[in-house]
Order: sequence, then structure tokens, then C-alpha cells
Amino acid sequence: MTRLALGLDVGGSHVTAGLVDVDARHVQRTARRDVPHGAPMGTILRAWVDAALEAAGPQAPQVTHLGLAVPGPFDAATGTSHMSHKFPALRGVPLRPALRAALAGTVAPDLPIHFGNDADLFALGEWWGSADRPERLLGVTLGTGLGSGFILRGQPQHTGPGVPPGGELWNVPAPEGQLEDALSGAAVTHLGAALTGQQGSAADWAQAARRGHTGALAV
Repeated sequence: MTRLALGLDVGGSHVTAGLVDVDARHVQRTARRDVPHGAPMGTILRAWVDAALEAAGPQAPQVTHLGLAVPGPFDAATGTSHMSHKFPALRGVPLRPALRAALAGTVAPDLPIHFGNDADLFALGEWWGSADRPERLLGVTLGTGLGSGFILRGQPQHTGPGVPPGGELWNVPAPEGQLEDALSGAAVTHLGAALTGQQGSAADWAQAARRGHTGALAV
């Protein structure tokens, strides 16, 4: 039988789900739901579950495990968020039992649920899906913040030669203060305000630049 896994990439403004053929290393189907990180817990979990079930489709009962890529700080062992800057409604809540309850009747009742750092899993996914699977790989995510994942022989690394403390690049010193202050969605917002006096997200500035807006092109 084909081994199928469900993956959820949890972001600050949306969640994306993918049904993955584990043996073929192929994403069969994806789904997305917009949900702000400041929403109530029930709204957040509903969006996660809706995206997961749409991606799984009729194959939901065949799914062998569910994996969630989440921002930190997050205790992957207990499935508990310790974030204070994002997802305030989830802070301190063990999410495995909450997810099992929300998924009841659609997937196997004992479905394994795994959590991992989103940047680590991004990098690990690139390693896993590559043809040559290099010994070392560095993945950098540019979004609301700046994420990084260091992979050595298929395992995320948070210490060791060439790896900054915790495997994190966001707080590496830079002329702007920290690297995330120069490279992130928030950095684009700040830069836009500084250059034009106007407020806008990175997506706003990108859309305006595509339309030829002079200030946006400068940003």
C-alpha cells in the first residue's frame, strides 16, 4: 500500500496542508486556509483541520501520520506552544489531544501527531526531497520573520561547527541591529514607512511594485 502522510505548515497568517506519498517523495494534493495567529483557539484549530482534510480528501483514513511545522518557541515533545509573540490562544495548551478531538471520525483514532520547528522542517524537507541528499544543507525562510534550518546527514542541528546557537540566524548581529531587522516581512514594512511615510505589508509593497508604483519600486 502507498504510505501517505499529512503535513501542515503553520504560519502567522495562514496554514498550508499537503498530502504526501512518502515512498515516491511526492506531494499529491495541497490546501490552504487563511487564519490570523491572533484568532481564538477554536478558529485556529478549525482552519488547520479543514486544510488537512481537504488535502487528504477521500484518502484521509489511509494517512499514516500527521506532521506539523510550527514556529518557535515550541515544545515538540509535549505539543505545547511557548510563543508570546504569536498564537496567544495556544500558549501553554497541549495540542495533540485538541487536534485528535477536532479530527475525530475522519482519521485513525491513534494517528501519530508530530511537531517540529518550521524552519528545521523546511530544510529537512529540501534534503529529503533532493536527488543527492547532501551531507550538509542550510535552509533559510523569509517571511514574517527570518528562519533557518541546519541539516547534517538528515538530522536538524542546533549546535556544532558552523551552526549558530540554537541553529538560529535571526538574531545574528547586523548593521540594522539583528539580521531579522534587515531580512524579513517586518523589515520591508519598516523600510516602506521610512522611505515613503506610508504603511504596508511586504505583500502590499510587492503588489504595488508590480503595478509600477514609484515608492514601492524603491522599497
